[in-house]
Amino acid sequence: MLTVLGIATSSIAQNKKTLNIQRSALEPKIDGILDDAIWQNAEMATGFLSNRPEIGKEAPHNERTEVKMTYDDKAIYVAAYLYDDPSKIMKQLTNRDNFGQTDYFILVLNPNNDAQNDTAFYVFSSGQQADAIQSPTIGEDFGWNAVWDSAVKIVDDGWIVEMKIPYRTLRFADQDEPTWGMQFHREFRRSRSRYTWNPIDPTQGYSGLYHAEVKGLKDVKPPVRLNLYPFTTGIVNNYDGDTNTDLKFGMDVKYGLTDNFTLDATLVPDFSQAGFDNVVLNLGPFEQTFSEQRQFFTEGVDLFSKGGLFFLDELEIDQVDSLVLMKMKTSLHLMKLRY
Repeated sequence: MLTVLGIATSSIAQNKKTLNIQRSALEPKIDGILDDAIWQNAEMATGFLSNRPEIGKEAPHNERTEVKMTYDDKAIYVAAYLYDDPSKIMKQLTNRDNFGQTDYFILVLNPNNDAQNDTAFYVFSSGQQADAIQSPTIGEDFGWNAVWDSAVKIVDDGWIVEMKIPYRTLRFADQDEPTWGMQFHREFRRSRSRYTWNPIDPTQGYSGLYHAEVKGLKDVKPPVRLNLYPFTTGIVNNYDGDTNTDLKFGMDVKYGLTDNFTLDATLVPDFSQAGFDNVVLNLGPFEQTFSEQRQFFTEGVDLFSKGGLFFLDELEIDQVDSLVLMKMKTSLHLMKLRY
């Protein structure tokens, strides 16, 4: 069994495509117009193959995908030309992280190139964004959000995507010439077909095993990871002519001590719900339960599933008494290892 697994993993690694990128002297303008000089000579990724519903099928020439990448001291930049009939492009306007009925393009980056800790950035034909962290244990976690830039432009023969991914949205070590894992996805919503640059066989292993590689990065330095999240809440009570006002201010702080460790601190924590639970009519004899929505408790919960150290998975954690849950996660949250 070990021999077979070794052969399969080796075969996947040997078939990885490589995209060589160059440093840009000037930052490309993120406007959906590919007139920046760096895009003229950048190496192109094309020849996408389907993995859904069919495996290994090449898209027609008038629906081909062409992607280029570059970088500078601040960020990774992506330019994608997605050929298509504009009248067939589905572009329903949705909220962030909500797919709706929309075509989309995905950039997946894995600076560790370990097929375990992926960061995915989605751009929809409507111009909306989505982002997620991905791993074999948790799948896709869209509760994770980052600040990055993108632009979409519908043209006569398809649509164009430009992206700017700041280094502060990624975790990577300080290396002279690193090799990053990378994958491009394209979804045609009308047919539910998915194409990727490096071929994926969804019947064999986790999709991260099929990442391509980015080479050409030089002297990319991890930025200082310091994030401040100030917040305020206000409550006004009026009863029988008396009005009381209760204002509270607080702040969450995240500071990267090293590439792998993050200090999380909070001042006057706000444990209010980030979103409302859907109204459900419960006609059964059992108590209703809802998943946790507060970021303080949900962030990094995937760490409990690594290495089999904890018996509880996320579904079971949600069913634990809320007071026990609060104490357990508050304690572990302050000393957790961030990957």
